[in-house]
Amino acid sequence: MRQTSSASPRTARSRAVFATLLGMLTFTGCSSDGGGGGEVARGPSISPLLDTDRESSASIGPEGGTVTATAADGTEYALSIPVDALIDETEIVLTPIVSVDDLPMSGGFIAGVHFVPSGLELFRTAELRVTQPAAPSLAAAEALAGFVYDGAGENLGLALTGATGSSF
Repeated sequence: MRQTSSASPRTARSRAVFATLLGMLTFTGCSSDGGGGGEVARGPSISPLLDTDRESSASIGPEGGTVTATAADGTEYALSIPVDALIDETEIVLTPIVSVDDLPMSGGFIAGVHFVPSGLELFRTAELRVTQPAAPSLAAAEALAGFVYDGAGENLGLALTGATGSSF
């Protein structure tokens, strides 16, 4: 599914997207530019462990494209950048995340990928598809949640996540 946004630039603040199972969908502290001149609220920091042996890259320009990576457990990540999302040719790198021990949510880490360059501006909405070898098992009180962070793990925040079978 290709999604598009308005013509204004959209900062790809997230450098990683990953999912976790949690009993309650709670989060304290999210980033906002406030507009009121006060301090900007920041989310907590985390320390993701990256599998650099499995990183993958692709040069993507205004014509759009996809970069994919596969984790050791067989989870596949595909980041699709639509046509006209980028002005210049850009090297995009995906690195599977092995674990996040300091994730401030209950339920545990399922899958994740770190991507660079940090601070990349997109003019259209990109899509990250995560496909696992088997669908994650969710208890009745649990929900699948996506998360994003800046740089190497700063400013953790919630992200929209939808699930279909073994993909989210």
